[in-house]
Amino acid sequence: MTSATAGSCQLPGEFGTCAPTVGCSQAPWPLQCLGTTGSQLCVQTCTQSSDCDDNSTTCQAGTGIGATVSVCLSDFCGPGSSPANGSAYLGACTNLVSNDGLCEPISGGSQPGVCVQQGTVAAGQVCDFTRSSNLATQCGFDSDCLPGTTGGVCFAVCATGAPTAPDGGPTCTSPFQCITGVWAGTSTLGLCLEPCPVGPPVCPTRPRGQHRGCLPA
Repeated sequence: MTSATAGSCQLPGEFGTCAPTVGCSQAPWPLQCLGTTGSQLCVQTCTQSSDCDDNSTTCQAGTGIGATVSVCLSDFCGPGSSPANGSAYLGACTNLVSNDGLCEPISGGSQPGVCVQQGTVAAGQVCDFTRSSNLATQCGFDSDCLPGTTGGVCFAVCATGAPTAPDGGPTCTSPFQCITGVWAGTSTLGLCLEPCPVGPPVCPTRPRGQHRGCLPA
C-alpha cells in the first residue's frame, strides 16, 4: 500500500505566470494577472514606486509586459543595467532615493543585479519583507531580509570572488562563514552563517528569539 503526502494548490505569486480566470495570490500583498494574452504575469499595480510593497521593485510602465497600467517590476542595477543604476554588484544603487539600495547580483553576474532598498537594521535583527517608509524595519547596507524562525531576519551578504565581487569581498567576521550558492545561478554570492552542531537548532539567538542562522559543522 502506498501513501502520498497531501498538498494544496496555491495561486501564483509575484512574477509568476497566471491566467486571468484564476488570478494571483493576494498575500503578502495583492497581485493582478496582467500582460500579453498567453504570457500574463502576477504583478502589483502602482502610481509611484512607494506603492510597491516589494522593496526590490519600482513603479514602471507596464508596456514591457503588455499591460496598459503602471506596475511594480524589478529595479535592475549594476553592470549592464538600462537605464544605468549603480556601477557595481554589492555596491550602492537607487531604489526610491539616490543610493538607498544594495545591488544584489541575482544571476552570477551574467545579467544586471536587482536593487534592494536598505535601512538601518543590523544583521541578526528582525526585519520586514515589505517596503516601509520606516527604515528601521529594513536591513542595513550589505545585508538582506530572509525568512527566520518567526519572521524576517537580516543576514549579512558575502561574496567569494568575481564577478559578484572582483576583490573577493565583502567577507564575514569570525565565527561566521560565507556560504555560497544561496541564490540559484549565483555561485559566488552567499550569506554569513555561524557553524553549529548537527541536530536541533542551537544557534545563538537575538531579540524576540530570532535565530541568526547556522551552518551544521
